[in-house]
Amino acid sequence: MKDVNSYGWKAVIGSSVGYAMDGFDLLILGFMLTLISGDLGLSTGQAGSLVTWTLIGAVLGGFVLVPYRINMAVFAS
Repeated sequence: MKDVNSYGWKAVIGSSVGYAMDGFDLLILGFMLTLISGDLGLSTGQAGSLVTWTLIGAVLGGFVLVPYRINMAVFAS
């Protein structure tokens, strides 16, 4: 721990905050799902489908956008 400089600590703190915020949208969706379902008139199955498609979208977005960003970083350097 003594060998970590201030830049290393900033990286650890930044990545920890990013990791915590990554799942925040799903946390809020879980809390608000009852209100969202009532407002939109969704059945229980439709509400479950909304959460499922949200997760699928996050996974597919990661698979599509991560290689794109890696290519951008490689060509930028």
